[in-house]
Amino acid sequence: MKNKRLLENISERKLLAGFNKFIRQAPRKYLPSVSVDTVIFRFHNSRLEVLIFRFGNSKYSMLPGGYIGKKEDLDDAAYRILKERTGLEEIYLEQFYTVGKSNRLADPRLKRILTRSGVVLHPGNWFSQRFISVCYYALIGGEEVKPETESHNYSYSWYDIKSVPDLIYDHNLIIEKAVEKLQQALFG
Repeated sequence: MKNKRLLENISERKLLAGFNKFIRQAPRKYLPSVSVDTVIFRFHNSRLEVLIFRFGNSKYSMLPGGYIGKKEDLDDAAYRILKERTGLEEIYLEQFYTVGKSNRLADPRLKRILTRSGVVLHPGNWFSQRFISVCYYALIGGEEVKPETESHNYSYSWYDIKSVPDLIYDHNLIIEKAVEKLQQALFG
C-alpha cells in the first residue's frame, strides 16, 4: 500500500512538472487554437477496437492527440503525434473530420484534475482557449503500440468499439464519426 501511494505521488509530481513545462513552452512552440486528434483502430479477435489513453492518474480518458508546431505542416504534425503517442511509423492516416463547436474549450474535468494537481491556469492562458481539432484515423494490423508517453499520458488500453468509456472533450463524437468513415471506406 505504501509503495502504491509513493508511485501515485511520483506520478502526480511528474504530471505537474510536465504540464507546467508544457504551459510555459506551448505558446512559443505550437499554433494557437488548432490541434490534431487521432483515432487508431485495429481488428482484434474479430472485434473492432480503438486506442484510448488515460489522462494522468485520473479516471478520465481521451484519444491520442496533440498540437501543431508553428513551422510544421498539418499532415506532418499528425504523423509526428501518431509516432509520439503510439510509436507507430509509416502508417496510413486519413483526415476525416474537423470539430470546432464554439463551446469547445478545455474540458472542465481536465481543469479540475490540473487544479487538484497544483497547476495554475490563469484566465486567458493558451491552454484554456477554444481549439479546433483536425481529426485523422488509421486502421492498423498487428503492429505493436509502443507509446512514448508524456508525463500526462501514462497508460493506454484498447477498447471494443461498443464499450468505449466516456471520454473528455468531444472525443466520443470523434470516434463515432471515425467509425462512420471507416464503414464507408470498407463497405462503400
